[in-house]
Amino acid sequence: MRRFGSGLALSLLVGLLAVFPDGCDCGGSNTTANTGTGGGAGQGIAGTTGTGGKAGGSGAGGSAGEGGAAGQAGQGGASGAGGSAGAGNAGKIGTDAAVDAAVSMGSCAGVSLLGNCSFELPVTAGAQLFSSDAGIGAADAGAAQWTVAGAAGNVNTINTAFTQNGFSFVAEDGQQSMDLTGTSNTATGVAQTVPTTKGTRYTLSFWVGNVVDSGGIFGTTSTVDVLIDGAQVLAAENDGGSGTTTLDWKQFSWEFIAASTATTISFISGDPSTDTSNFIDNVILSVASVQ
Repeated sequence: MRRFGSGLALSLLVGLLAVFPDGCDCGGSNTTANTGTGGGAGQGIAGTTGTGGKAGGSGAGGSAGEGGAAGQAGQGGASGAGGSAGAGNAGKIGTDAAVDAAVSMGSCAGVSLLGNCSFELPVTAGAQLFSSDAGIGAADAGAAQWTVAGAAGNVNTINTAFTQNGFSFVAEDGQQSMDLTGTSNTATGVAQTVPTTKGTRYTLSFWVGNVVDSGGIFGTTSTVDVLIDGAQVLAAENDGGSGTTTLDWKQFSWEFIAASTATTISFISGDPSTDTSNFIDNVILSVASVQ
């Protein structure tokens, strides 16, 4: 048998040390490294409520949450999986309450110095009576309201959907108008007092509605007496509507110079007691363009 030289033996010993740097415990068991734990799932942020114009646009959905960080590999083990990305919630559709409110009050809202200028409050599905001295439009966010004025009696707010004896009473503006005859058919109407500047010229614009019901209860003409601070300044008469079963509207206007810091505007029915139809709507009081 050949004997190995001392140089070869030394080389073998170095190689073994490289493979087993800590020595070989051949009788023991190897310890397995633990598997790394994955990161938790990220959470998405819910979208905020969108705001729109008349019809609001959709709010943006929340951004997806970032995935959890991958777990670090344990010694000798596999790497932990990263967390899943969180899903963002879609934003709600926004609405513009201010625009909706303006529409419900009629086109004269924000233009006329008079509150409830289109008689849209209180809302009625058909007809609603108001008796002497009653307020009309108290829900108008604290703004000035109409009161029943003139002779003892009542007036009616009428919805566009209301019909009677084959006639329809479509409002000139918005969804409601004012019938000055009510059920009493007296010289009754509505009045409102508004702040004014003494010596300033104002323009009062309004519409009178009429149906021609020859031989019927609604008569053939509608006359509205207009009073400024209790004094009559105009008798606005509409005799239109022949050949139709829908309210005929006619516009009138009057200019006056305010005598004080408060002015009372009144509209009183000038129809006979046999005429049960006399409408006004879309009443605008504004500072005149030419002083």
